[in-house]
Amino acid sequence: QEFVLSYQVQVGAAGVPTGAEALICWNHPTRGLLQAADFWPLAEESGTAVALGKWALAAVCQQLLSWAKNPDTERWVVELRLSVGQFSLADFVDTLSGLLQTSGIKPHLLTLTLTEVDLRQPIEKTVARMEAVNTCGVRLSLDEFGTGCSSLLLNRWPLAQIKIAPSLVRAVLADAYVADVSRAIVSLGQGLGLQVMAAGVENAGQYQFLAAMGCTTFQGDFFGRAELPAIGPQS
Repeated sequence: QEFVLSYQVQVGAAGVPTGAEALICWNHPTRGLLQAADFWPLAEESGTAVALGKWALAAVCQQLLSWAKNPDTERWVVELRLSVGQFSLADFVDTLSGLLQTSGIKPHLLTLTLTEVDLRQPIEKTVARMEAVNTCGVRLSLDEFGTGCSSLLLNRWPLAQIKIAPSLVRAVLADAYVADVSRAIVSLGQGLGLQVMAAGVENAGQYQFLAAMGCTTFQGDFFGRAELPAIGPQS
């Protein structure tokens, strides 16, 4: 009963909230509230990361049900980053489908975020599993885009969104090369019909610069730090 989900708001180009990303935190009995960066490597080493990921997925469904009762949040999209290895579990799609049915949430309000590590499988197997998730009505997003080789297969993966890596967003005003890379990512996303989110926005300058490029969705401390919801499931 020590794990909770905090939520960081996500906004559209006009700065209006459109949803939030769910982040796993550990409410440590002596150290207080720890962010995932402080304990996730240990969770992976101990083999508990996948179990935590399963809990988080169920908890997000409960939170969506709670927010559906409020006119201000009923259309919010909640994003959850899957733990490494969770997506490749043989029963992942069945588990997801079961949660959607038992919870009764609207699937299009759930976005699952993957990383390149999750997609390092034979391309046919990866695409088939991604398409199965899409068939459930759930959106898929690719995190940390621009830091690896994912653009080489972007046209094969059935994604709805790509997220510009925070490391690029932080440097976009100071480094002309990074600005050019970010502009190319936005152009690529637009060309493939994908939503492009800038993650890790820290100030108005970054927000305005990326919005002018054509970026449509944003997340970062500039808009609000991750917070615990007024009503939220715990584990």
